[in-house]
Amino acid sequence: MIKTQSLCLWGEDLAPSLPGYRPGPALAAHAHQLQADLQAFQAECPEGDTAEMAQDIREWCQWIMKRVVRSGFELTMARERTYTRDLYPCYTAFACHYPERAPQMRQALQWAIAPADTKQPLEQFLEDFGAGW
Repeated sequence: MIKTQSLCLWGEDLAPSLPGYRPGPALAAHAHQLQADLQAFQAECPEGDTAEMAQDIREWCQWIMKRVVRSGFELTMARERTYTRDLYPCYTAFACHYPERAPQMRQALQWAIAPADTKQPLEQFLEDFGAGW
C-alpha cells in the first residue's frame, strides 16, 4: 500500500526502500472482503422512499458498486500485469477477460458513478451478478 497508494508528506519517504511488487493475489484487497461487504450492504442499507433514506441508499450503492468493480479487476490483475484503483480501467480489464459479464460490470460501474436511490434494484443486481460465479 505504501508503494501504490501513499504519498510522503513529512519525514523519510519509505517507498523507494521497499521491495517491488507484482500484481497478483497479494495485492487483492477488495475480493477477499467482498462477501462480508455484501452482507453489510444487505443488513445495513436502508429501505424506504424518504429523501434521507434515498441519500443513505445512494451512499451505500456507490460504496458497494466500487467494491464490485474493483473486486472484478482483482480477478484479472495478474493476467493484466498491472494494478489500478481507478474504476474505468478496472471495468475494461474485467470486460476483456469476462466479456459475457461485461454488461453487468458496466452497470456496476455506472452505479458507482451515478448511484441508485432505491435498494431493490441493487439487491436484484447483486443476486443476479453473483449467481454462477
